Amino acid sequence: MYVSAYLFRSNVWRSQIRCRVSGIKVYSITQGIMSQVNILLPPMSEQKEISTYLDTKCSKIDHIIATQKKKIAYLQELKQSLITNVVTGKIKVS
Repeated sequence: MYVSAYLFRSNVWRSQIRCRVSGIKVYSITQGIMSQVNILLPPMSEQKEISTYLDTKCSKIDHIIATQKKKIAYLQELKQSLITNVVTGKIKVS
């Protein structure tokens, strides 16, 4: 992914667009609006370095999130199983 893809997700870029668009739920973004937005871009070689770095970091973060979601799902199953076993009398609570 190039830096521009990350740029379009940034609050700085989005805030420039928001103050120029019209619409309530769905914004109407025209070429005129896009031409008014200020964007500073580093040289292409630096963009590639930045995007490679961000892709790597985002991939690691996505992996961590997926792992944590699996752990949460497992713990929820374990909790439900424990509740079921207590309610059905398979486990005695003192």
